[in-house]
Amino acid sequence: MDRKFKYIIVVIIVIVVIAGGVSYYLIESSPHFGFPSSSSIYTDIGNNSKLNESKVIVSGPASNISREETLYFNKTINGTPVSFVTIIEAHANSTSKAKALYKTIFISAGSDIKDSNAVNISYSGFLYTVINNNTAFGYRGNMIFVVAWHGTSLTVTEKLAKSAMASMSGKTYASSSSGTGYGY
Repeated sequence: MDRKFKYIIVVIIVIVVIAGGVSYYLIESSPHFGFPSSSSIYTDIGNNSKLNESKVIVSGPASNISREETLYFNKTINGTPVSFVTIIEAHANSTSKAKALYKTIFISAGSDIKDSNAVNISYSGFLYTVINNNTAFGYRGNMIFVVAWHGTSLTVTEKLAKSAMASMSGKTYASSSSGTGYGY
């Protein structure tokens, strides 16, 4: 073979490998729909009773949102199923719309945020806030999330939020004993 031809082949292979690595990084680093597993939630809340997971409810499009998914983790109290943890994830039509939705939630929370120690915290590329010690919300890129539960612990709410953000990033949150949860 001609030296020039071999050189061109090597250059093409290097370009393909680099392009593959860059595209893999971009795909992996983009947030997406993904929910923590019920065992991860169980670990986060440190509860003695198992939670039942209901199906993902998909809706959309709506104003500024192309798709929304909700997952409920239920607990039976006195024989009645009660939504114990709710995770809502939404794909906004743009990053600016996700940021605007985050700000809208932030502003509407108002005085509840003043009492929180977790305001505009960054985790896994997400910006998030915890309010009332039982609700967290945040965004990254086009993705926005809200986590709510029946407890009143800032620490647990942060764990639940981090599990949701890790699942949306395709990663495993350190306090979880399970995998990356449910990615859609």
